[in-house]
Formats: sequence, structure tokens, C-alpha cells
Amino acid sequence: MSVDQHTLGPWRFEQSKGGRWYIYATGSDQPIKPNVYVPKNGGAKESFANARLMATAPELLNALRAVQALLPEDVQLKVDALIERATGGQL
Repeated sequence: MSVDQHTLGPWRFEQSKGGRWYIYATGSDQPIKPNVYVPKNGGAKESFANARLMATAPELLNALRAVQALLPEDVQLKVDALIERATGGQL
């Protein structure tokens, strides 16, 4: 298992008074760095969905790693490529 360089999860998301969604590491009162926020230019429902998806990223990465060896070889190759893309090559 690799040492992840991203802010450790789980993450949560909260909406600011201005309507933007910010992503936080659980237990922190500061947004993750860089200050990730989801602009609301796609509409309220889309912004909420994007924030929800981003906040689950660390858990999705861990789940992919957990099931990776159980998958058929052609799917494993796709999962390997996604993990490399998400981690900068840190399988």
C-alpha cells in the first residue's frame, strides 16, 4: 500500500454563506488545500452533486484499492490507470 500525499479522509463538504461548497477534512475547520470550492455556476443541484462526489474521493480511492485484486485482469488495468491518475503514480 502506498503512502498517500493527499489530505487524509474522510472529507466532508459544507456550503458557505455565499452559496459555494467547500471541502474539509473531517475534524478540521479549514478547507483542504488548495482551498477547494465548488462554484455554483452549474446550478445548485449540480454544485451539490459535485461537492458530494469530491468529498467521497478518499473513500472511493480506498475502496478501489481494496477490491482491485478481486477484479478481472482487464478491469484491474483500468483501475490501475485510474489510481495512478488520482495519486500521481502512487499505487
